[in-house]
Amino acid sequence: MSALRAAERGAWLAALGLLAVAAWLLLPRTPDEGPARPPLVIALADASASVARPRGWLGWVRSELARSADEAAAAGAELAVLAFADGVATGFGPGPPERFRDALAGRDGPPYDPALALSRGATRLADALTAVELLSATPRPAVRLVLLGPATYTGPSPAGAWARLAAAGVACEVRTPPRAEESDLALLELALPARIEAGAPLVALVRGLFRPGTEPVATARLVLEVEEDGPTRTRAHALALPAGGGAFELPLALGPAGFGRTLVRARAELEGDAWPENDQVAADTLAGGARVLGVVVRPELRPVAETWLAPSGRSALAGLQFQFLLPEELPGALEDLAAVITFDLAPEALPAEALAPFVRRGGGWLALSGYGFLSGWIPGETEGELARLLPCEPRVRESPPRDVVLLVDGSGSMEGQPFETVRAAALELVAAALPSDRVSLRFFTGRLEPEHLLKRRSASRAADQQAARAAARDLLALRVPSGTTYLLAALSELARSAGEHETLALLLTDGWEREGLPDPLGSARALTAALRAARVRLVVIAVGAPNLALLAALAEGPENVRAGDTLDALRAVFHRELSGSQLAEGELALRPAPRAPGSLADEVLSAAAGQTLAPLERHVRNRLRPGAEALWESEEGEPVLALMRAGLGRTALFASRPGAPWASRYLRAGLGEPAEFDGLLRWLARGPTGAAGPTARAAGRHLVLEGLSREGAAERRVRLVAPGREAEDLRLLPPGGPAGDVLATREGWLAREVPPGAYLLLVDEPEAPVVPVAVGPGDELAWRERACPPAPAVQARAGVPPGRASHGLALAALALALAALFLAALAASRGQGLRALDR
Repeated sequence: MSALRAAERGAWLAALGLLAVAAWLLLPRTPDEGPARPPLVIALADASASVARPRGWLGWVRSELARSADEAAAAGAELAVLAFADGVATGFGPGPPERFRDALAGRDGPPYDPALALSRGATRLADALTAVELLSATPRPAVRLVLLGPATYTGPSPAGAWARLAAAGVACEVRTPPRAEESDLALLELALPARIEAGAPLVALVRGLFRPGTEPVATARLVLEVEEDGPTRTRAHALALPAGGGAFELPLALGPAGFGRTLVRARAELEGDAWPENDQVAADTLAGGARVLGVVVRPELRPVAETWLAPSGRSALAGLQFQFLLPEELPGALEDLAAVITFDLAPEALPAEALAPFVRRGGGWLALSGYGFLSGWIPGETEGELARLLPCEPRVRESPPRDVVLLVDGSGSMEGQPFETVRAAALELVAAALPSDRVSLRFFTGRLEPEHLLKRRSASRAADQQAARAAARDLLALRVPSGTTYLLAALSELARSAGEHETLALLLTDGWEREGLPDPLGSARALTAALRAARVRLVVIAVGAPNLALLAALAEGPENVRAGDTLDALRAVFHRELSGSQLAEGELALRPAPRAPGSLADEVLSAAAGQTLAPLERHVRNRLRPGAEALWESEEGEPVLALMRAGLGRTALFASRPGAPWASRYLRAGLGEPAEFDGLLRWLARGPTGAAGPTARAAGRHLVLEGLSREGAAERRVRLVAPGREAEDLRLLPPGGPAGDVLATREGWLAREVPPGAYLLLVDEPEAPVVPVAVGPGDELAWRERACPPAPAVQARAGVPPGRASHGLALAALALALAALFLAALAASRGQGLRALDR
């Protein structure tokens, strides 16, 4: 019995002892730090635009970085160098300060510049402090942060990061740079009335900000450009700047409002301005009752479009005004347009996500044809969103397989710039070829060189996209073989090697035959017959200083010899020859199409009634879609000008375009009277219906959407589209979060700054309406940075959060204590049983 009681007593004592040990091990303690690490000094340089642009900043920040390195060396600490603006970049370390001194002095390369490799459009201090937190997380005796900047920020607040650093015991010091020598004159806004009556006084209000530097300010002025229906007016105003700096407003009387759309641009001019991004603002207004038509045209055809519609700088059609745009500029301009004219552009080259909703909401669209339009106008492949809105489709025709061969003279005269032109034109050839075409390039010298395959036959134009990219790579690698050229022998070999399909041979040569034949002209005429028998259609294109006699013999007449010394000339020849079956050519008479009373065509009162229509030189062969009507037609009854309704909008297609080589009689140079199209343009320019939609504005990467429907959800999905950049999808929320303003305003942050010309698609709404984005200077360049100094550090070891390094041992002790308690309880129960038996 005594042994059992002794065991019971020992178990209880062991359990109590193990519980005490477990409790001690569970007390908060510092983890094992391993090998001792030296203290750390982190130098954080603000390289944002507001800080780093002045001339004296680089010298100042380098001297402060050198000072920080010396302080770290004196304290036996390591040094880390970071720089930040709209992003964070590591400049050094952590490592020995002496090594950074070498980098700062440029001993191993260019001297260190904190501003390199940083986009300086913002002051992302919160992101920079997050990087500092990561560096300071490693256990060290002490961590010290030196901020080389004014402790201001744009974007998310750094207050939380400052508090976490303070809680970890990181000592923070702020060293503010000296005041800038340069002054800055920033234009923040140009306010104009959205609508105004023509002839009413027009007043613009310019809002700006002046920040004086230490140097005296020279004269400042404001330059205004007023663009309306006529020549652009330019005027300059001297500015009296606030003596102590600050915001200012300047009302400017611009005279009576012009007809239609008036665009005003303002530019600040101040000598030595280091911040040019905030020097320009623009705004526009629209005179009531006016109709503005956007003319979308590529730069090379803009002079033709201007000569047709506004040769003197203004429209001659009362009530109509024309605004000339690039394709990528169209979405941002749709808000002020009543109709759109696309000048020789394929539907696939236009922003469908913007133009299609515009038309369906009531806007008008007139598409003009041409070689550019033909590149995407192929039977069976015009079912895209925009093509379906047009009143015509390509006439169905057979497209038998065809071999297209580009024959290039390999003589020395083709080396250099001539072949660079051919190389660029060959890409146009691949792009313009039909899916059923096989395209190759062959040089000829003393013989016909092996072919370079540029495009295989395909099932659709979409499948040719990859072929075009491969052709571009192959053409870049091609070199002219050079050598003596036997032109007629090469053509004879081509005739013998022609395949089962028809061959279109595009011959680029100067026509000088080097073989020394006794009768080269007779041989050329005989060769032409042999090529025709082999189903080879030869197109002769003269380059350089040509032998026109020989080339005329090959082309069966001098009038058939094409010119090809320029890229535009080659492009025109290629498009014409490849698209021949899609075109009607010659002296093509037109007539008004029959129309019934009350029809769509009858609504266009003056489009053709009583007019004698001039002939065309070319037009695309089309057929009407169901529901469309012809306004003009050819003598064969093919639609040349057709129209139809599309949703609430109206569309029209002209199967030609004013100007040579399509419709030269419709380009009245100097008159500016597209009289034949007057009634049609007015019919199209009714304009979209419905109330004004939401508006969007952006500053830097901050995007705000206002004026939404009150029935909208709290979260809105949008897509930002901008010229030359990949579309970005994002979700916008009320400024106060989901519980904030759920009625009218949403905001969000983008991955990059918003460029001018950007627009939004509201992807969670029907028709994905387009909202142009007004882009203003970001907070960084509008001097709207906010201050946020660091919080004082608490008394704690920097970088070492409280821990329980003995947590595993404590659990083991606790388990043993529980086992001892079990044994003690078992011994006690057995002892109690024996005593009961004794009684």
